[in-house]
Amino acid sequence: MDSLGIGKCGRKRKTLPRLDRKITAMALGSRRASCKELSMELANDGIMVDRRTTNNRHFEQSLKSYRPRKKSRLTQKARDINGMYSMKIGHQKIGPKKALDQC
Repeated sequence: MDSLGIGKCGRKRKTLPRLDRKITAMALGSRRASCKELSMELANDGIMVDRRTTNNRHFEQSLKSYRPRKKSRLTQKARDINGMYSMKIGHQKIGPKKALDQC
């Protein structure tokens, strides 16, 4: 079933095919824009669309959604644990690997 809305099976779509094409065109126009930025651009035009909806339309059109990945910051507890572990391991000497006996 495509997005033309033919038939009465399943849930009704929130967006019409024309808006789907507009979302796709916006995504192709600015490839590095996140889904949230695209939904905010649509909101400026008076079209209220959720970030998840734009992301779903990306997947339907076989586009990859751009979502910048950010490394999460370590908490103080995690930093203390990592520091203690590295200090403990840093003072140990690592010897040469033993050759495995061949059977």
